[in-house]
Amino acid sequence: MRAFALLFALLAGFVGAARADDGNLIFLQPEFGYQAPRVFTQGQTASYNGFSYGGSVYYSIGDEEFSIAPFVDYQIGCYSNTANTASREEKLSQKSLVLGLKAYFGNLFVRAGYGFINSEDKTTGNLNQTISASGHGLNGGLGFVIPLSRYVRLEVSADVENVTYSANPQAFASQTQVLRMGGTLGLGVLLPSTPPRRSYFKGAAPAPAIR
Repeated sequence: MRAFALLFALLAGFVGAARADDGNLIFLQPEFGYQAPRVFTQGQTASYNGFSYGGSVYYSIGDEEFSIAPFVDYQIGCYSNTANTASREEKLSQKSLVLGLKAYFGNLFVRAGYGFINSEDKTTGNLNQTISASGHGLNGGLGFVIPLSRYVRLEVSADVENVTYSANPQAFASQTQVLRMGGTLGLGVLLPSTPPRRSYFKGAAPAPAIR
């Protein structure tokens, strides 16, 4: 909870600074990814894979060589158990909210955050059961940026997330750890504070430089 409170305070401070700054550097970024969670519980391991989608909002502070960007990210994912058969199918659904910070070094960046996850593990076929649980843990990533214009950029990253679920009679029978690895593709679009900018993609008329 201390980590959550600290990140929230940082985000509130940076958003306040953004409102006071004429050069608005708030980005909205739709995201799509491929993830491979692994669930560790009671000495057993289950592997899953599938796709996730969502989006984030972040505020970049700095210049082209170095900048930091506090962010809020929301993701929804649905992953199939790699051991599924014709008579038994298991799917893991997750919804996550992450607060964190990015650091950009030119076109490279690293990301770290703290996430809150809701999971539902549903099995159908010769066994029918649904397990719901919530947990929290660390989230991180490493990636690079491909500028498409002055106001649009593509971000490609490798992701890792480590979440712990406490034992619960209505959920997992023992403490459970979920390690999720994968990759994410995001399209960051600068939200302008000036009149509408029509020159979004390369080849358009020159646009004012971002401060």
